Amino acid sequence: MEASRRIERTYKTAQKFMSNGGNVCNAFSISVSYVKGGMSFYDYHVYPSGYRVSYTPMALSDKGGYECRSTIIGDGFYAQGEEAARFNRKRLEEYASKIFANLNEWLSEHGLSNLCEQGYQEA
Repeated sequence: MEASRRIERTYKTAQKFMSNGGNVCNAFSISVSYVKGGMSFYDYHVYPSGYRVSYTPMALSDKGGYECRSTIIGDGFYAQGEEAARFNRKRLEEYASKIFANLNEWLSEHGLSNLCEQGYQEA
């Protein structure tokens, strides 16, 4: 069985906020994953292989005992992290723990300091 190449955590915010796409959100997801890289046959750009961090704003709601996550395609972004020629589960876990431990710093670096100011907690 192949090891998962993605580690994800969801955070609820203290207040609702507007995403880049103009949607009202009350939570966001941060995931750290490994991307193989190579040439994209869609735009012929050569992307590096390595670890990247994705930010996805979302609206969490309770639908009769079930948690519903609403996201909009294209809302959010990813940032290329460390380059790596091969996938290594231990390195992925180390990089993810580094990102999650310094999440305020990462959010501020990427223009999301408003989330740090209003506060958030892991869902």
